[in-house]
Amino acid sequence: MAIGMRPLSRDAGCYVIVTEYNRSIQGFLVGSVDRIINIGWEQVKPPPSGTGKESYLTAVTEVDGELIEVIDVEKVMKEVIGGREEAAEETIDHELSAKINHILVVDDSSVARNQ
Repeated sequence: MAIGMRPLSRDAGCYVIVTEYNRSIQGFLVGSVDRIINIGWEQVKPPPSGTGKESYLTAVTEVDGELIEVIDVEKVMKEVIGGREEAAEETIDHELSAKINHILVVDDSSVARNQ
């Protein structure tokens, strides 16, 4: 429902996929699970350039000749439950931050990078 699909009924023989976002655990009710696969990071590719920055697509891969799309769960959760992109004042160590010249932030999630 969060990404514009019809909601699923709770008694439709569905499955719950458990995720963690922003130190909180959520369950996604899904209609079915086709299969669970393990792949290496070398098989994960960035989404096509035409998807744009507002897309829910964060990566793609190919399995058995099929294109698999990886959605940005953090983006979905931010839209569903809300969230801030700036740090809370009580989490900032001003003494330490005065000593730091550069910080490199690396993450595959734009939500995490902005936080």
